[in-house]
Amino acid sequence: MTSNPININYLQSLVTGLREVTGCRIVVNAAGEVTEVHVTAVSQRPPRLIARDVDTVLKVRGGLDIDHRCIQVAIVDPSALAPAPASAPVAAASGPAGQLIVEAEAAPPAGELIIEPAPAPPGTSAPGGPVDDPAEDRVEDELEPVEPRVTYEKLTVTHAGGQVTAAVELGRGERRAVGECVVADTPDGHLAAVIHATLEALLLLFETGLHFDTPRFERLHFGREEVLVVHLSAVAGRELSSFTGAAVVRQDPRQAAVLATLAALNRLVGLWSAREAVDFDIV
Repeated sequence: MTSNPININYLQSLVTGLREVTGCRIVVNAAGEVTEVHVTAVSQRPPRLIARDVDTVLKVRGGLDIDHRCIQVAIVDPSALAPAPASAPVAAASGPAGQLIVEAEAAPPAGELIIEPAPAPPGTSAPGGPVDDPAEDRVEDELEPVEPRVTYEKLTVTHAGGQVTAAVELGRGERRAVGECVVADTPDGHLAAVIHATLEALLLLFETGLHFDTPRFERLHFGREEVLVVHLSAVAGRELSSFTGAAVVRQDPRQAAVLATLAALNRLVGLWSAREAVDFDIV
């Protein structure tokens, strides 16, 4: 380990100098070690290919050797950067990640927000799941068995009586699981409820052996983009692990909270054992 201090600004400029990269934030702990690298990019390539470019430029030009799992990449759709027409109503706006539906409740104090992802275009996957591998990764796909991927299906948020209830529906193959969480009706409470509900849905789908602590999250700005970063801590036995994921805020920050939570655990899902259907199906 080198004793020279890390020049964060220089390293971030190396990353933002890459093609397709629009923003970068590097997090360093008290020991001066890089623990997180958050990147936004406008690209049609899978996020892991962007992460490889980031890892390479940090090693070759920055002299920094880090665990590639520290690199989190959020892909920005170029069409999302175009300003909406001034005459277009807000309720009619639809982001590339899904469809936003707002339904009014009969009682004035109550309300419900439902977000359902739109069908993914050819060559891509549903929101929350990894993008299909390009031809250059075909060999890797042939060597690894294909498992059903976790997909984000729907988010429902209701609020009444000073409380907010978040319900997140995830899918894996033919199976579905819905996680729910009820908290106080505050701006931060909405995001916390969505993150907890996403974790609960994952725990209904998989046997993880992990016990999650209270999640932390932060809303950051990279240029013109707002990004929601979710940090998770979990204990397995006596070992403490941390996971971080990020997602660009498009339609609603609560939807970004689902995607960021899934991004944080994306690398672990393939190692988890699926639960039997009886554990989460409701008869």
